[in-house]
Amino acid sequence: MKRIVLCIAVFISALCVNAQSKLQEADFVGNVRVLNADSTTIDLDKLATQVKSKATGSKIWLGVGSTKSFIEVPGKASSIVFEKDTPMKLVVRGSDNNLDPTSVVSIFQYIIKGGDRRAVFGKINNLFGNTESGLKKISFEGKKFGKNSYIIEFTVSEPGEYGVMVNNPTLENESSNIVVYSFSVR
Repeated sequence: MKRIVLCIAVFISALCVNAQSKLQEADFVGNVRVLNADSTTIDLDKLATQVKSKATGSKIWLGVGSTKSFIEVPGKASSIVFEKDTPMKLVVRGSDNNLDPTSVVSIFQYIIKGGDRRAVFGKINNLFGNTESGLKKISFEGKKFGKNSYIIEFTVSEPGEYGVMVNNPTLENESSNIVVYSFSVR
């Protein structure tokens, strides 16, 4: 009888260890993965891009007008697709998880322009001196996970193309090369 109870206890312990070991932090700072209901993860589309600037014609010729800064991602859609109004969870690896996740992680909606996805960070009007952000950000809840990661929870109700950026606030000057993780909502 003792052997049976011992075997059952060992079996249950093995199941618990296996369930806990499925969900692990990503290997590198900045990685973003989708957390499934069964605690497995899948990678989002990872794309490297650069910040670009574009000035209106009047800005170029007359010195008045506007300039906008944006990133552009090739292709009209991501290969990772979710249904709208479905709660989503992401595992995001930061340099550490002592900061508020809203200062590290940005989730935003792209604008489709031609055959590409674009996210406008800001627009400056030189004539009137006003600035505006062009990002349509998605709000989320975040909590610490592991030593350096966050679990980010949110729901998207509008179909479209979305991106996730992870800022590294410990670096003074981030490169103009930006890594963006993308997904679609249908």
